[in-house]
Amino acid sequence: MFKSSSSSNLSVASRLEPPPVDADRNSREASFAIDLQTGRVIEANAGLESIIGHAAEHLIGTRLDVLQPGCPTPHTKPLTETVWRTPGLHEDICIARAGESYAIVSLRVSHDLTDARQRAICIVRDETERRRLEFELIDQHVALLRSLEETELQKRRVEALSTRLREATRRAALSEVVAEVAHCINNPLGALSSSLRVLQQKLDRNETVSTSEQQILERCEQLTKRISRSVDELRAACHHALPAGTSEHCNVEQEVRSAMDVLAHRKPPGVHISVCLDPNLFARIPADELHHCATNLIANAFDAVGHEGTIHIDAWRDENLAKLRVRDSGPGIDESLRDRIFEPFFSTKRSPGDNSPKQSTGKPPIGGMGVGLSVARRTALRHQGSLVLECTPKGASFLLKVPATNEEIGIEVAP
Repeated sequence: MFKSSSSSNLSVASRLEPPPVDADRNSREASFAIDLQTGRVIEANAGLESIIGHAAEHLIGTRLDVLQPGCPTPHTKPLTETVWRTPGLHEDICIARAGESYAIVSLRVSHDLTDARQRAICIVRDETERRRLEFELIDQHVALLRSLEETELQKRRVEALSTRLREATRRAALSEVVAEVAHCINNPLGALSSSLRVLQQKLDRNETVSTSEQQILERCEQLTKRISRSVDELRAACHHALPAGTSEHCNVEQEVRSAMDVLAHRKPPGVHISVCLDPNLFARIPADELHHCATNLIANAFDAVGHEGTIHIDAWRDENLAKLRVRDSGPGIDESLRDRIFEPFFSTKRSPGDNSPKQSTGKPPIGGMGVGLSVARRTALRHQGSLVLECTPKGASFLLKVPATNEEIGIEVAP
């Protein structure tokens, strides 16, 4: 007859469906009377139909148990005998409606004891729509609070990750600077050590220092100065990620041959070096920085060819650019690694003592520190130049380009 809802999976909003609106029942109020002795409905007006969903005459003669929902909503009370036997205003009363839904009403109860048939008169006002909107508002408010809590939690997580990222970035920058310092002083120190070893052998034999040995001493002094300048430049780089280029210029041939002298102790007997340098080629770049770039490129070529091979070193002017190419006959660089070759700390060199073939795919073996090419490229960019890996059928070829100048006066060549 009257069905109450026992479906726990229905939401409050879906079960609080407002009944169809009748033009004659817009007040959403109704009334009924209950016999206080039998507890049965003895009167009900037509307005009750719009609230309970059934004809009022079907309710007459029944007990109000049929209007008790099986699962009332939170913060409501069922329509029990205690309610209609207690005069006064009762709010948030949940009553069953047809169609497995329910309504929330306010109930004003008064007792009429004047007649022989004592009765409870109940004035019903439908509050379903208002309460449904309130429930929706509460649900939205709770969802908003949860969303804010989740947002705050995510914000704290992002802040923690940002802090960790900043620390990792600082550590990475520091590691790169330290590696650059080590790389900058490594080649000059190798030449310096070799020169001092020759002098020590002379001294051990009590031989007189000749003119050539005197030149070795002078070169040692120059190398020491280069090391000092490299350290100063790297210290400055800690404060300026990409310093502006200077107006200094240098003779490209002199710096390339100076770099070759520094690396002379690393040249195996089976390696042939072909050199073609323009003696009148000047570039707008400090001598120490071009020397360092050339040293890195030639050192990489030595590592690539191993104990046997050929290295070509060419320098020439091409319109407004001074170009330096270092090409080797080594195994070359795999296509899959070309995009990473200028990354800091990325190296394709073998580990010391590792005679296994160089890998062509996958992760390269770890040998050098992997900062030489990165430093050289950054140096070129700092002086409006570039360093690229050229496509060659065999070996590897690196091309360094920097602005050219007119001889020793340092006037930049116009494009």
